[in-house]
Amino acid sequence: SGDQPLTRRLMQAADSTWLITTPELTAIADAYSLVKSCAAQGPLPQIEVLVNRSESAVQAREIIERMQQTTRNFLQQEIYNAGYLPQDASVGAALAQRQPFVIANPRSAATQAICQLATQWTQRTAEFPSTFTHRIAGQSRRAA
Repeated sequence: SGDQPLTRRLMQAADSTWLITTPELTAIADAYSLVKSCAAQGPLPQIEVLVNRSESAVQAREIIERMQQTTRNFLQQEIYNAGYLPQDASVGAALAQRQPFVIANPRSAATQAICQLATQWTQRTAEFPSTFTHRIAGQSRRAA
């Protein structure tokens, strides 16, 4: 749950984070609530919103744009568009088979979207290594 203090602390410690929501109004409200709660604690990391189970790119874009506008107006903060994962019946079918959907149906729309997001993310992180990762690695080396 996003309302947990640990979730907020981890978000505050990160350089960047993905906030995943669905098109349901309660999920969108919960996502915004987490952003608001984090903003009350101090500066926000770069937050990218991903809409899961979206009916279309248009629906996802509208949801993210509303969240961006609300965050700008009420929190004077920016959040960014990470994209979306489409509603895909093959995900539920794979779940029923107890298989990862990317293995059960490698050509599905959801699998293609996951692969695209993973490619974009790995390219970005290769260009701009996370200082959060470096801080964690440095701490673990000192502890050893």
